[in-house]
Amino acid sequence: MRLNRGQQTGTPCGLILSGVPGIGKTTAVRALGRTVEQTYRARNPQMTTAVPVVYITMPTAQHPKALPAELLYFLGAPYGSRATETMLKTSLVIVDEVHGIDRSRASHDQQSDQLKYFMDHVPATFVLAGINVENCGFFTGHRGEQLARRYTTLKASPSDYSTIPQRQEWARLIEGFERALRLHAHKPGSLLPLADYLYGRTGGYIVSLSHLIREAAIRAILTGTERIDEEILNAVELDHAATGEAATRQETARKTRKRGKR
Repeated sequence: MRLNRGQQTGTPCGLILSGVPGIGKTTAVRALGRTVEQTYRARNPQMTTAVPVVYITMPTAQHPKALPAELLYFLGAPYGSRATETMLKTSLVIVDEVHGIDRSRASHDQQSDQLKYFMDHVPATFVLAGINVENCGFFTGHRGEQLARRYTTLKASPSDYSTIPQRQEWARLIEGFERALRLHAHKPGSLLPLADYLYGRTGGYIVSLSHLIREAAIRAILTGTERIDEEILNAVELDHAATGEAATRQETARKTRKRGKR
């Protein structure tokens, strides 16, 4: 954003957050948007009508006006046949689910052209997020090559748990979720001893971790215990992917132990 601010010539740069589903890409870009929004509001309290951050999901429609319509809808602006892209003035534009633009398909040329046009004419930094964007055809063809020169790709992946720094990072993530709890009987730090268990259940996927802790918190409220422990976590049925992966890890560990005994 600092690099793009006040730029008069040259090509603006953007960022793409790419990775497999369920690792928190949307959570991350929304957190970025919230930080930029709050910083702007604190510095410019008089700018009550400004829209410093725009967040949209990439429309699946292939009509050339689908993307500007989404942007105008976010802004609460009336959308009509004469609506123009240059109406949009902001400092950060976040476009989620951008893997929907498959540059290997000619029918998606209009959408990628719209995105390039916005980047050229809207004085803002563009941050995109999507599933394995670098492998979905987004950067193919001449138009894709132009986009590839404009965006830096940040590869996101599930949390790992092999080294001490990785385990410390996982612990900080758990602490972050725990700070958000509002359970009367839950003592801060109670989830940290369950770090191994939580990783075993979720495989390091932030979406699954969020699901597990939030549903456990709801159960704690409904049962009146007002705290989370392993027993209440065990009662939570996780998403299909996490459940299958956890079963696979358990079977692999069982076979490893069996070989070790031999």
